[in-house]
Amino acid sequence: MSEQPKIKILIVDDDANILTSFERLFHKHFQICTSTDPLKALEIFEKEGPFAVVLSDMHMPGIDGIAFLSKVRERNSDSVRMMLTGDADIQVAVNAVNEGHIFRFLLKPCEPTVMANALLVGMQQYKLITAEHELLEQTLKGSIQVLVEILSMTNPVAFGRAKRICNYAVQIAAKMGLQDIWQYEIAALLSQIGCITIPTDTVEKFFSSIELTETEKSMFTAHPSVAHGLLKNIPRMQQIAEMIKLQNHVLPKEKYQKSLKEIEIPVIGGLILKSCIEFELFLSKNISSAEAVRKIAETSASLIPELQDAFRAVQVPEYESNDFRYVKISELVDGMILADAIYSKTGSLVVSGGSIINHTIRQRLINFSKQDIIENTAKIAVPKK
Repeated sequence: MSEQPKIKILIVDDDANILTSFERLFHKHFQICTSTDPLKALEIFEKEGPFAVVLSDMHMPGIDGIAFLSKVRERNSDSVRMMLTGDADIQVAVNAVNEGHIFRFLLKPCEPTVMANALLVGMQQYKLITAEHELLEQTLKGSIQVLVEILSMTNPVAFGRAKRICNYAVQIAAKMGLQDIWQYEIAALLSQIGCITIPTDTVEKFFSSIELTETEKSMFTAHPSVAHGLLKNIPRMQQIAEMIKLQNHVLPKEKYQKSLKEIEIPVIGGLILKSCIEFELFLSKNISSAEAVRKIAETSASLIPELQDAFRAVQVPEYESNDFRYVKISELVDGMILADAIYSKTGSLVVSGGSIINHTIRQRLINFSKQDIIENTAKIAVPKK
């Protein structure tokens, strides 16, 4: 069996002798990184992380331990933060807990056994946090993807676009350096779930830029609120529900005219969704991706500079750079991209153009082909070599 990697711990203290003693005591049990400079420690945290535990002295030059650990929390809230100080003032402890969200507060001099126990408890806390996140992210995301696959069979226009919107949203959230990207991914996948209450013909009209009646406009305007109502009471989905609710909103300036770290997560998510939906609509009108990016930069993406910059780097499948070939439905394989939508012989949409073939889509097409509901071939985009 391969040896498990040591837990990484970052210790910051302006006394080099203390750091040396910590390294000597704990290097067999943990992977220890140290720094006498809190500002350099932040660089280490970003470049060499993730760290399970961050232990900081209180009184240091430049910034104190509370400010340092607060900055650590901004960068990764999963890291367990501990304070080490020779100051027994209760107010210092209160400030440390309230401002830096400190997990443990240790007094100098600290016995090695007390320190070792604190680090072990911190490590266990980190494992609990990350295990919960992994379970939530993987299980919830997997469940949502199954749900979207099923719904895409009933409303291929809306959910086909949702998958493409999701592709852009994930790229943009990553470029912006946002944490918990899975939230933005799920919000994008479910951004069109409110469309299940709208007749399929109306959804097709909207995405084909056909003029809607006033009644149809009202239905379409309401679909984000419908989605919010469906999702808001599901545990851990509240922020995602808010993102979806805000996807068509014009937000007041005070909501987003601040640093990225100060903007509420649902607001960031709502603006990402709004921009990605607009982007997808431009592309559906055969506007080039470069022109679509320029247009987006003039609208919602311009509200947050980081979002505008991220859009400039988004990667879009460019079908005009592809060759095309026709493939029998029975010969489709996962990963192929449908160049054109597939319609039934009576004119109903079966699978949207641009969809990536997977097991669910392939089985649907095979079954429809066997029943002679669709033609036996599909147009596939083939990247040029």
